[in-house]
Formats: sequence, structure tokens, C-alpha cells
Amino acid sequence: MDVSLTYGSAYSFLHINNCSSFDDVINDIERLKQVFILFDFSKNNKIQFSNDYSDFKINGVSLEDNFLELTNDPSAAIYLLDCLEKAVGDKKSYLSTQLMELNLRQNANNSFVYEYPFSLDVLWPSLTNKNHVYDYFDVCNFNSFNLKSGVEDAAEFVKKATNIYEHIQFSNVFEEKLSTIKNGDVLNYVNVFSHALNVLNQAFFKVSNDESRNDDDLNIISGLSKSKALRGRGLDCTRQGANKPHFTFPEIDNPQSNEIVNCEYHLKIDYADNGVRLNSSDYVRVYFGLKYNEKYDRKYIRLGYIGEHWPPRKSGKK
Repeated sequence: MDVSLTYGSAYSFLHINNCSSFDDVINDIERLKQVFILFDFSKNNKIQFSNDYSDFKINGVSLEDNFLELTNDPSAAIYLLDCLEKAVGDKKSYLSTQLMELNLRQNANNSFVYEYPFSLDVLWPSLTNKNHVYDYFDVCNFNSFNLKSGVEDAAEFVKKATNIYEHIQFSNVFEEKLSTIKNGDVLNYVNVFSHALNVLNQAFFKVSNDESRNDDDLNIISGLSKSKALRGRGLDCTRQGANKPHFTFPEIDNPQSNEIVNCEYHLKIDYADNGVRLNSSDYVRVYFGLKYNEKYDRKYIRLGYIGEHWPPRKSGKK
């Protein structure tokens, strides 16, 4: 399912002017390539550029004009345009810059598909009130911040979460286990749950590919939860000491078959969205596994459940 669409246009390069250098532009193109590499990991988040990004005139000047002015050499300007065109490649769309602006103005981002303007530096002048994307992780953050809009029950939360946090593999009991929350229900924790899932979703790109470094990875995950860009409370991330929970997931290599995964790691949630600390008997935990896959030489984050502390207690919700 498409979750978001990020638009690039002539405004994405508004910082490039006659004070820029040839090397500045080459560096911008390399940055753009790195942005595309991360977008290519996603099936649900797309980025596309306008069909007129190089010749659309802003204040009477196009990107092509800027390249010619800063290089003072037609062959060098053509070279820069060629490098940029190759970098954008199949992400060039049929949409014009003006149509992208219109789409962005009209979308309040209350539901899928969320839409964002992309920039390498400067805000689009007509869209200064909109959240701008500078890299793929901005998309992950904004999608997560938008999740709470329209969530009225657990089913809607699960539907949105499983599409927004696509770099996590969810167990088939994810929705069921939300009912084990003891103090309130999922609607009392939408912000803190979305923050925890955003952390794990982005951790897919941060954790090591070394099976012996899982403890180091837990520190990376906990540190990521404290990042200002993610706008959430820092979360401790630890290993379950005993009675480790195991859950069933489709195999990465063969989704038609299942495998049992030890979800012994957990993020600790001790507060509800209202900021009130929970009683220790009501603490919520986010249980997940870090499963290395040899074929792809990377770890996958397999989320068992969000709910009561494991193992289940005899009292309280079940």
C-alpha cells in the first residue's frame, strides 16, 4: 500500500545560485543519490521529480540557467545537467512543478497517501507551512507523526502501523496482544507506541549485520529513541532474562513457510500518552527479535507484540 509520496522539483534546488561552485553541485547530486538509495528500500514510500525541474523558471531563472552562470562554461553546465538527469533517472514523473505545488497545498495529510515537498536545503517558498523532506528518515518520522490522525480503535492502529513501519516484520498476534494492555487500551498509547515503532523501523538501517553484536544493537536502538528528530521519550532497550517469548513469522526467504523467532528483546514503556507514569504492574513492553539473514547479509526486526510484560500474569487482562 502506498503510504507517502515525496515531490522533488526546481524548488528542491533553490539553494543553487551563482555563489555555488561546480563541486557544490556535484556534492548535491551525490547527496541526492544517497537519498534515492534509501527510498529504494521502500515499497510504500515513493519519491518523484517534476518533468520540468531543470527548466522551470523561478524569478525568471531556471536551474539550467544557474548551472551556466556558476560554471560560465556551456559544456560544464551540460555536464552537470547530464549528471543530475542520470541521478534522477526513472524518478522523473509526468507531473509539472505547478501541479506538485497544487497537490501539496490540497493534502492535509490526515490519511494515506501523505505528500511532502523535497528539498536539499531551502524551503519551497509557497509551502513554508509544510513539513519538508531532506532525506528518507524525514519521511519515516512524518509518517509516524501522522499515524494518530483517524485512529479510533486497535484495528485502525494496526492497519496504519503495519503499512507505515514497513521495515518491521509483525507477528500474526500483533493485534490480538494489544488487548493485554492493563491500564487503558491502545488509544491511550498511540503516541508512545508510534514512537517505539518508528525507532524500530529506522533501526533496520542502523543495526549491525553481526550476529554477535546484538547487545551493541540494543544500545543503538535505545540511543535512537532519544533522537530529537523522532520527538519521543527515550526508551530503555534490554534483553528478557528468562521465560523468553517466541513467536511465529513468515520466513524472509520463503514467506509461504513459517519460522519460530526468539523475541527476547524489548523496549520499555512506563508512561501513557498523558505523561503519567504507570504502576509497575501495568508496564507495557514492545517485544522483538533481531534475526540475521545470511542471504541478504542483514538483520531483520521481527516484532512479536506490544502489550503486558512477559510472561503473562494470572491477574489482569488476557
